[in-house]
Amino acid sequence: MEEVRRLRSFPVADIGSLDWFSAQQNIMTLHGAIVSEMQHGVLSPSARLVQEEDKTDILVQEMISLAAWKRHVLPEIKHKDTIGQVFPIYSILFYETVYSSVLLSVMYCHENDLVTLFEEEVLCELMDHCVAHLVLLIGMTNKKTPLNLNPTLSEEDNNLTNAERINRFEQDLEYQVSNILLSILRLIIDHLEDLSLSLLTRIIQHHDVAMLLVHLVENQAWLNKDVEGNKLKYTDSWTKVKPEDRFLLSKYEAQAWKMLLDLLLHPKCAELYEISSYRQQELLKLEKHLHEIIIDQFPALQAFRHWFAQLKMTSGRNVAAKPLIVEIETGSIHNKLERANWPAITDNIIAMLNSPEYLSEIAAKHSDVYVNFEKYYTEGKDRKKGKDGQDGSKEGHLCGSCQERAKFRCSRCKDVWYCNKTCQVKDWDVHRKYCSV
Repeated sequence: MEEVRRLRSFPVADIGSLDWFSAQQNIMTLHGAIVSEMQHGVLSPSARLVQEEDKTDILVQEMISLAAWKRHVLPEIKHKDTIGQVFPIYSILFYETVYSSVLLSVMYCHENDLVTLFEEEVLCELMDHCVAHLVLLIGMTNKKTPLNLNPTLSEEDNNLTNAERINRFEQDLEYQVSNILLSILRLIIDHLEDLSLSLLTRIIQHHDVAMLLVHLVENQAWLNKDVEGNKLKYTDSWTKVKPEDRFLLSKYEAQAWKMLLDLLLHPKCAELYEISSYRQQELLKLEKHLHEIIIDQFPALQAFRHWFAQLKMTSGRNVAAKPLIVEIETGSIHNKLERANWPAITDNIIAMLNSPEYLSEIAAKHSDVYVNFEKYYTEGKDRKKGKDGQDGSKEGHLCGSCQERAKFRCSRCKDVWYCNKTCQVKDWDVHRKYCSV
């Protein structure tokens, strides 16, 4: 896929430029291809290609750069409120979601050798970035406001300033990005056994991720209400929840519990985690959320019952080991960003946003991008069902290995199609983890 090979990083000063927007067509096309392929029920070949072409570090760098741009430039744009159009700002903010989604897909497709995807310094910066958004997610859910799932354009909306419009869009995307990064953090913590002692200590002691997750569970971060008082649950969007489904685990809530299970009960982590009186008090708050309905859905959490009983009997002072470790030299991405000339970058983007020629060019580029994305999305549906819309028809199915037209499907799961026996054998190491008997 040529778009993968064309992926490249940009200086933060170029974010929002015409050249930068042109290059983002590659990440959008890649994103569309991944969405299409994963709808087909197989691990994405395009996501695998990102690793083969050694582009994973670029995804991390661009994602962190966009977050820094949002932190330094966006407040000034909103404060000055002198721009004519806001849709380029929406696009820049949206690309943070795209990069994080593509990165999650790449990591998911290389879950068996996840740690080898990154240099240790890059993995450390990614981990720090995920934790920063975990803190943001806690802050966003400390005080919840009712959500309007069916907004209509009112006279009040027409009177909103550009800064207020940007705020609304930014808040929605911030929540989405933070949950994607929560999934990325979960994938990292799933590989505790493979992490260096420096990275493990950073997660457990420096960031105290376990305590952050306690606050997230306490906040019931994936539950809210709409303006009419109906209960809502977040999966990848907010949806109304039936009373009887109130305690069904969402995927993000399940990920939070999985990370807590690893960080608190894994012997390697327990050796490094000091249970002070404060931590003991906070950790025991989890017990009231661990009811039978949750355990029925996630039986591994039953282990917490015994752990909580032991925790109540301790004096609240389990002194953790303090091993001699070599600290990782981190911050190459963050340090470069902090040294950027942010006032000049802000003035430049504001000047561009007030240029009619610039706005016309951006509108044309985005028309092409979203047409391509819609094409991939539609093709994904066709691959999954076949062109005639009938599940199980051979027409429209592509090979799960080479992506050519498929004639045969797996006899066990009946979900994945192949063009020949060679492709099926080639894909078996990946497919067997998901093939149902």
